[in-house]
Amino acid sequence: MLILAVESSSGACSVALARAGIVVAEQNAVMARGHAAALPPMIAAVLEIGGVTGADLAAIARVDWTGILYLALELVWPRRRDWPWRSTAH
Repeated sequence: MLILAVESSSGACSVALARAGIVVAEQNAVMARGHAAALPPMIAAVLEIGGVTGADLAAIARVDWTGILYLALELVWPRRRDWPWRSTAH
């Protein structure tokens, strides 16, 4: 079972991917602000390091609104270039 854990409620931002209870990838950054901007690339990096996609996840733990929005728009729904809020930098 793959679990993505996201924490951004404090002065740090952390993302971890666990398989069968063992952390296989993690990203951490200490920051007072900017969690919303930092989470998407951190989540993407952890999934890439783990060799998985959002569709492979069995659960998401401790996710705030930013994490839920990113997962919904980028990982779970099919990628669509015509959505007006999507950056063309991807």
